[in-house]
Amino acid sequence: MQKRAIVTGANGFIGSALTNNLAKKNVKVFAIVRNILSNIEMIIEHENINIIYCDLDEIQQIEQIIPDKNIDVFFHLAWAGASGPDRANHEIQMKNISNSLECAKQSKILGCSKFIAIGTIGEFMAELALKNSIVSENFTYALSKNFYHSLLDIYCYKNDINYTWCTLSGVFGKGDKTSNIINYTIQKLLLNETPEFTKAEQFFDFIYIEDCVDCLIQIGFDNGTDKYFFIGGPRPLPLKEFLKKTRNVVSPESKLGFGIRKDDGTVYLKEWFTMGKTIQQLGFSHKYTFEDGIKLTLEWIKTMNK
Repeated sequence: MQKRAIVTGANGFIGSALTNNLAKKNVKVFAIVRNILSNIEMIIEHENINIIYCDLDEIQQIEQIIPDKNIDVFFHLAWAGASGPDRANHEIQMKNISNSLECAKQSKILGCSKFIAIGTIGEFMAELALKNSIVSENFTYALSKNFYHSLLDIYCYKNDINYTWCTLSGVFGKGDKTSNIINYTIQKLLLNETPEFTKAEQFFDFIYIEDCVDCLIQIGFDNGTDKYFFIGGPRPLPLKEFLKKTRNVVSPESKLGFGIRKDDGTVYLKEWFTMGKTIQQLGFSHKYTFEDGIKLTLEWIKTMNK
């Protein structure tokens, strides 16, 4: 029997890549996007992809919209205000939590074998900030994800829902139109300008989009009952090392402006990046080196700049 999956946020950067890859693997996908005005150009036209228009505020309706039951996996990626100023909007973030818990409820109603929720490395920073009595609206998004994670633990345990929390770190690549540090660095180098950074000495981790979604798919259809996976690159490095690698691919002779920007106090601890455990548990293997991902991202950015 053909496997079936639900993906919310299916027209986003990660959601569209996940949807497309699932379809290519002969999985029937119910791709949920907000409404008929939503931009779905990054979702390929494929016989296995069924576009479902449903705002998360009305996600309880999908039990009537989706006729299929006994779905294999529900990938919940949709989250309003994941970037930009709305990350600090507590009303939007609280609504995300409520809607996301409803998604878990719907996964049970639709007979999903597994519910996959997506977290962020920022959750760890939020916890650290709370422990150190640091108060800042900049942590609103990360704190909301952290709170949702805790509530989901309780809700899924109470309602016997098999779910897994996946923390993503530094996903980059084709289709990401944000001004993340990889895109910023590549764009500046293409313009023959010096990208400006802090000292960039903190540890970080990056994973190319194709490896990220391959790992998500493996987790989604794995028969195990693990409740947590970290998804990142093979190993963390000081951020400046990744930026040097990026420069070496894009424009080897260019300078990088380390130490120009003031450090904002953000701290990433090396022990947060636990992809090694994920590799051991799943037997997962990265197909793309960091440099491979940069080359592919560079070509895509060049195409977008034309």
